[in-house]
Amino acid sequence: MKLEIILRTCDHSNVHNDWRVRYVNKSKVDIIKGCVKSLLNSCKGISDISMIILDDHSSQETLEWLKSNLEESKINGSVISLEGNGYNNSSYEQWKLCRDSDADLVYSIEDDYLHHPNAIHEMLDSFQLFCDRLKRDDIVLY
Repeated sequence: MKLEIILRTCDHSNVHNDWRVRYVNKSKVDIIKGCVKSLLNSCKGISDISMIILDDHSSQETLEWLKSNLEESKINGSVISLEGNGYNNSSYEQWKLCRDSDADLVYSIEDDYLHHPNAIHEMLDSFQLFCDRLKRDDIVLY
């Protein structure tokens, strides 16, 4: 089963014009790093996997960190710097990639999720179970 992960990132300190409080008391960069580290750790041992990171104008330092960690993980993938900016643009680009993917399962995610070490394995197992029980392979999970 081929899995493609499409992750959106943006390290701007506050894209919501100061109306949101970050309850974890961490910088946006630290949140992105936690997300990516936990995601890559959860992908260990999965052979047929690729990852696209869509970045919305993060700093050069963040982009280099993303590229370096993706390369070190040995996961086939790339970091794409978006031309347009903002949530609507990055979300639109993400959904276009999801629509056009040839993977069996596409995992669409933003940069503020943490993953249990078994999360991706459990997701793949659950997807396979759904397919087997429903006798279909065109299932969309949100």
